[in-house]
Amino acid sequence: MADVGISNELVGRETEIQNLLEILEDVITGVSKTVFISGEPGVGKTSLVNVLMDEAKDKGFLVLKGICTADDSTPYRPLQEAWRDSGDPSLEKLGFEKSEESFDDKNMLDASKNAAFFETTGNLRKVSTEKPVLVVLEDMHWADSGTLNLFHYLADRLADSPILFVGTYCPGDAVPGSGFIEMKRQMSRKNLFTEIEIGPFDVDSTESLLELLTGMEEVPNEFVDKVHEDSEGNPLFIKEGIIQMRDEGLLFDEDGSFIYDGFELPMLIQDVIEKRIFRLKIDLEIYFKWAVLLGGRYPMKCSIVYTMVASWSYWIP
Repeated sequence: MADVGISNELVGRETEIQNLLEILEDVITGVSKTVFISGEPGVGKTSLVNVLMDEAKDKGFLVLKGICTADDSTPYRPLQEAWRDSGDPSLEKLGFEKSEESFDDKNMLDASKNAAFFETTGNLRKVSTEKPVLVVLEDMHWADSGTLNLFHYLADRLADSPILFVGTYCPGDAVPGSGFIEMKRQMSRKNLFTEIEIGPFDVDSTESLLELLTGMEEVPNEFVDKVHEDSEGNPLFIKEGIIQMRDEGLLFDEDGSFIYDGFELPMLIQDVIEKRIFRLKIDLEIYFKWAVLLGGRYPMKCSIVYTMVASWSYWIP
């Protein structure tokens, strides 16, 4: 059997990478930037961010990263997580640690928040005088209100500092009226951010990814078209499907020759999903299985299924 390489190389996102590299160069000159990277689950937001982080480190940036999660709404936790990575004592303590319930007077609460935000802004500005800073928050559609407010505050008040703020989110989970959408609306009024939208792969990008995953110099067009159609160009599903085919001996025969025998990629993807179900809570498992069944014998709407699953993981206790 041929050796199938499962590469982490990012393909099909050359334009997005170039845009981000140009933004990095602008930030080095002392101009703050804020970028939102949007796309449905599996299209490669995290992979793109990882490339950006690697490039930023090579250019001497201090890289800080926090992740927003559906099951943890602790105020400022994603930013506190990012500050801890800095190793700078002035940032490791966010400054605002009291809960809102501990304040009887709203004016006192607002004053305390403002003081904490001002302190954090000053600390981050000070750090950025030594080296440019990249602050990444992933899955901001799940961010708590405190994190969103402080993110907006920092992006607005640090316009003259070499800091790049990057947030990723899934449009399917950023429902109208949510805190994240409201924050974006307010920031849009001040023209505080640039947005990079990531869509599914086209056929050419699908072919490039398959060449990396299979180690083949030329992948049969029929196979490329089949994979692209059934995965709807979702890179995660393509990769998982190819890994599954490799593990089940569906890619190459014993002589190392490529096999294409009319297999159904959606069924393989369903197998992958079923194996992941057992890592989830029982309630989510039930909903997830229903999502898989909705695919029927037709090519699954992969991005829709993933969006549904992400939403359930948020709403189900």
